[in-house]
Amino acid sequence: MSGQRKTKTLLGRIVMAGIGLCGFAGTASAAAPTHTLVEPAWRAATHAVATMLESDSPRDVAMALRLVQDVGGAGFEDQLLDVAKDGESELAAVALSLVAQTSDPRALEQLEAAIASGDPALVSVATVWLPAYGARGLEAAKRLLEHPSPVVRHAVVGALAHFPPSDAVRGVLADTGRHADARTARLAQRVLTAGL
Repeated sequence: MSGQRKTKTLLGRIVMAGIGLCGFAGTASAAAPTHTLVEPAWRAATHAVATMLESDSPRDVAMALRLVQDVGGAGFEDQLLDVAKDGESELAAVALSLVAQTSDPRALEQLEAAIASGDPALVSVATVWLPAYGARGLEAAKRLLEHPSPVVRHAVVGALAHFPPSDAVRGVLADTGRHADARTARLAQRVLTAGL
């Protein structure tokens, strides 16, 4: 095993030990612990993860994303948004999902950009999170229904089916049914008649 690989493996173990020591493995919050014996380990672990998220190595970023999945994305929003914006498609999709779970208001803009990209990995993840943003997510969906790609429009109509039923959602679907291309209009009509 090369020296660099040993260092990365050791760093991964240190980070996992720090996270485990802090008692946060498997929780949905990365809030810093308050016990004075644990705080330095937590700070070191979160700093190491943040550094790995900023790495140019997809392998390092992937390892960091796995670690973040264990503790939640809170506290890593800036790094996750950077990976979602500039990372490889699959890594960007994971980062996008993690940052969307934090309810960071900046995530909605990145969700919209991911959907507009037309990249199937990003579109499938990003459309799932639009309903979590309520009225702001619905406004983003309306804008995306004007996208030139039928793949994007269909994905957005599918996402509208997962918004809480409301007159606003029904209005967007009805309008889409009247003004979209034939296939998108049929899909919007099916979602509308399915009981939304």
